[in-house]
Amino acid sequence: MKDLPRFRHRNPDEVHDLVAHILTNKVDTRSTLRRLVERDDHSFRAIFDPRYFVLADGEPTPTKSQWNNLKKKLKRTAPDIFVFKDHGQDECEPGTPGCYYVDFGFFLEREQPLAADRGRPQRGFRDSTAGNKRDDWRGRDDRTRPGPSPRTRRGRGG
Repeated sequence: MKDLPRFRHRNPDEVHDLVAHILTNKVDTRSTLRRLVERDDHSFRAIFDPRYFVLADGEPTPTKSQWNNLKKKLKRTAPDIFVFKDHGQDECEPGTPGCYYVDFGFFLEREQPLAADRGRPQRGFRDSTAGNKRDDWRGRDDRTRPGPSPRTRRGRGG
């Protein structure tokens, strides 16, 4: 098994609000999150009601596709999240079975620098390297800076 990434500490109240928002569905707008468990390694386990998944008639459990859609929804909402492969059934409260869980954590280090005000990758960030130097358009003058393609220059006169 590959080593797991290290996770950074996040305020449990903020994580609870984020996950409670994610664990709502279109049919029932109430959050299905029952409880959030923080572990020593700063990862979390979200335990939620089965009503999050809209099951077809005769389906006792969510399909693999439904689980994958939940994981994608987590990653779209928080790009710095790591979602564990393991998921399944857990106790809603100690001694009360019938809920589901998903495990996740937030990466300690981000792959790209994020804009401070938006939490999105910075504009102009280039991950490629050329000759051990970062190829970044901001460091170039007007003559060497890459411009738009010739098709987008139409109508500019000239």
